[in-house]
Amino acid sequence: IYPLNGNGEACREIVINQASAYFSISKTLVVAPAEGGEFTVDVRSSRGLTLKPGEGDWFTATAEADSKETGKYSLKVKVNENNGTERRSSTVELYSEGAPATRLGTLEVLQSSKTADELKDMVFVGKAAFANDFTIYLPLAGEIDCYIDWGDGTVEHNSLSHKYNVNKATEYEIRISGKVTALYSGSIPQSYRSAITAVKQWGSTDLKSMSFAFDSFGALKDIPADETGAFAEVTTFLYAFLSCETLETIPDGLFKYCGNVETFSGCFRGCSALTSIPADLFSACKSVTNFSSCFSNCSSLTSIPDGLFSACKSVTNFSSCFSRCSALTSIPEDLFAECAEMDSAYGLFKECENLLSIPAKLFAGNPKITSFYGTFEECNHLTSIPEGLFDNCPDVNSFSNTFRSCNMLKSVPISIFDNNRRVTDFSETFCWCGSLVGESPYSVINGVKYHLYERVDNPDEFVAPISYSACFYGTCFSYIEQMPDSWRQW
Repeated sequence: IYPLNGNGEACREIVINQASAYFSISKTLVVAPAEGGEFTVDVRSSRGLTLKPGEGDWFTATAEADSKETGKYSLKVKVNENNGTERRSSTVELYSEGAPATRLGTLEVLQSSKTADELKDMVFVGKAAFANDFTIYLPLAGEIDCYIDWGDGTVEHNSLSHKYNVNKATEYEIRISGKVTALYSGSIPQSYRSAITAVKQWGSTDLKSMSFAFDSFGALKDIPADETGAFAEVTTFLYAFLSCETLETIPDGLFKYCGNVETFSGCFRGCSALTSIPADLFSACKSVTNFSSCFSNCSSLTSIPDGLFSACKSVTNFSSCFSRCSALTSIPEDLFAECAEMDSAYGLFKECENLLSIPAKLFAGNPKITSFYGTFEECNHLTSIPEGLFDNCPDVNSFSNTFRSCNMLKSVPISIFDNNRRVTDFSETFCWCGSLVGESPYSVINGVKYHLYERVDNPDEFVAPISYSACFYGTCFSYIEQMPDSWRQW
């Protein structure tokens, strides 16, 4: 503004300044324990302050002016004791004074309960350390509407990571309250995946998926049974605990509510510290169809319990389920007895290098199997194959690599493939079985021997093999020089 003299000339400049309106609040969430309590939130407002509490007679909210001139207020929230079983939540809306009132912000008020409500929380144990920059990431995914109590006094809404104000390795119990429909670790940087050391409680968060839940969580040592039906609506455990290298035990009851799960493919793959499996682990899992690679690379697993899959009657795929279980020495005969829909044994026990024997009736209840590709490949301590092992599997089309590199295998029953007359692929079946002696397998039809390489001569009884390179390469079978080159060479 410029005052003018009589000649209309500016004689002096006058500057007018006006302060802008301001509003701030020290926190937007108050979390009260079941016992209740009083809480103070600092507010600054240049336009005054009035409150509009939300629904609920279990708390009160008042605002006291510390200094109206500076716009400082103390918003006091008093929460009553919660003797119920449900968590309580409400809001306090903050408005300016005067008319028309302007909405300035919202304060959320959350209170836990004394009893069953805390069982609904998912609880992790995490370690903030120099290696993870004192930051913990949570594998929360899907639909998320939850509060995370990070264990250091900080409570946040829908926050997936937290940096702790410490300078030495410190463990924290982290509680997740509310809705989380999936656990998924794919978005967590690899260097931060060792922060979670245990799951103390699965809670009840509306989980639907456990796909890649704890992939490569190398420090995860303990997980609990499901006591709250946390997994009742879950349909997949695809690679859920993949490469959890320090996980030592699977608790009884982990899957006792998993009636809707369809796949456990890769679930415990690479759990190299795991030594045993609970006998009734899958007793409730009646919808599962896929166990491929479920226990693959569990190098400390020494045994498999009888009847492990007895309730899983719809399973079709067991491919590589126990591959590379290098400490496994035996297989229960009834392992697949109830799995009549099983159609693939691809790599099932591949590289189980300490496996000593195969039960004769292992596949007696599995007439739909079509492939035994690599099933016992590199089982270096096998010395024999039982009579009738494949008798009840008439639809097999591939025995490729089935016993490849079983270098201590000394003999094969002559009639081992008698009932498998539709096989088109015998490539590398006995390749590198350097201790094999005696006559190679054959079937007798009307008094005539038909070795595998002679099946082409009797199309009425056999489907002619199409792939057979190196089937007998590196073996010491009798009359090997009489075999066609294409069966004993690459």
